[in-house]
Amino acid sequence: MTTHKRRGFTLVELLIVIAIIGLLSTLAVTGVTVVRSKARDAKRTADTAQIQKAVSLYATGQSRYPIAAAVTCLTGTDAVSAELVAKDVMRIVPGDPMAKSTLPAAAGGGAHCYAYQSAAGTTYVMQYYQERASDRGPAGATITVGP
Repeated sequence: MTTHKRRGFTLVELLIVIAIIGLLSTLAVTGVTVVRSKARDAKRTADTAQIQKAVSLYATGQSRYPIAAAVTCLTGTDAVSAELVAKDVMRIVPGDPMAKSTLPAAAGGGAHCYAYQSAAGTTYVMQYYQERASDRGPAGATITVGP
């Protein structure tokens, strides 16, 4: 009677291990994507709150909000951003954390930045894109804030 010592793994065992690793890596990538989109939305909410405070400080000193007759994308180099920095109510005007090319087409024109408009300086409207659903609105919505 001869006994053979079996060495190594069978093909079935290797395929099962590969399938489990694939499933775990898929779950990990999906989880990271969700966390990143939530972080970008949190940054957008914090950025717009910071910009709103700066615009209110500006209005306190100038007796009006910064004027932008057309919708202006706050990029840090636009006229409204330059005015906020010049009046020393903000050092750096933050920009949207997501690149324009990666946003869905349905997001709309103001989705790629913090859009600002104030025709007469008596009031203003700001809009920004939201990736995930929250108490502020559904996923993919353009959120509007003002004074």
